[in-house]
Amino acid sequence: MAPVNQGDTVTIHGLNPPCQSCQGRMEKAAQKIGVILVYKSGGVEWSWG
Repeated sequence: MAPVNQGDTVTIHGLNPPCQSCQGRMEKAAQKIGVILVYKSGGVEWSWG
């Protein structure tokens, strides 16, 4: 796994849409680390940060 630095964009390819709990955790992680998290699943994209 590569290091993640402030200002980076991290893309995650998932099999299922993120649940509400996971969405909240990804939003908090993006804010804490200072990155943009992009989650893609089934042709739909969510992003936080």
